[in-house]
Amino acid sequence: MRVVPAENLISAMRKYRIIFGSQFNNVTALSKPSDLWRNGIVVRVPLLTGAVGQEGRGLVNDKTIVSLYRSDTRVNNDFDLASVIDTDLLWSCVRFLLNRTSPKLEVADEQAGPQSTLASIAASNNISTRLYHFISSIPNLFPKEYDWLGKFHGLEIVLLFTDPDTTPYTPQTYAVYEYFRGVVARFLKNPSAGPGWPAVGSSYAPIDVAVLGDVVDTSSVKTVSNSTAMNERHR
Repeated sequence: MRVVPAENLISAMRKYRIIFGSQFNNVTALSKPSDLWRNGIVVRVPLLTGAVGQEGRGLVNDKTIVSLYRSDTRVNNDFDLASVIDTDLLWSCVRFLLNRTSPKLEVADEQAGPQSTLASIAASNNISTRLYHFISSIPNLFPKEYDWLGKFHGLEIVLLFTDPDTTPYTPQTYAVYEYFRGVVARFLKNPSAGPGWPAVGSSYAPIDVAVLGDVVDTSSVKTVSNSTAMNERHR
């Protein structure tokens, strides 16, 4: 697929309705796994789960977003407007943001479900669950014409399998790469011990979600943050 122009791939996806994801057949992939989870019908093994924050942010229509937030009665001026938009972009996945502006996406969003919701359900079933929110960008790994995107779905997994000897990392990207690789290694060696931060719903709650990447103007690789504050932005 690497030698096929991106425009051709996108055109084929639209023309033939190709979906790069699970095809629910209720045998190998269940259509409503969340219902089974809520009823405790799930294998109890430790989980490491997370999501990429702000993915696809460059595809959001600015005028639509501004209009949406201005309609909120709690927004009184431009400062309020800028603050709430920045907060949503920082703490929310783009699926949630798009879902607020396009009702047509509600079904897809319901099927996927925010990782924080799945993590909470898992924890309620006594499943040791570690949650992360990946917010680091990799503009230097994009073709020049797409570097404004900053990130994409599944970015952290792609980053995990890159080669440090041949990949043009920035210092920050390399630091996050090294840390995330260690996270996965520690979790695989001893899932019950976790990757280096508290489990969801543990005695440390709500400080139980790891933010991977810089937080606002603070340079960091990992910051353990308040999951309750994040979840409020996913409602």
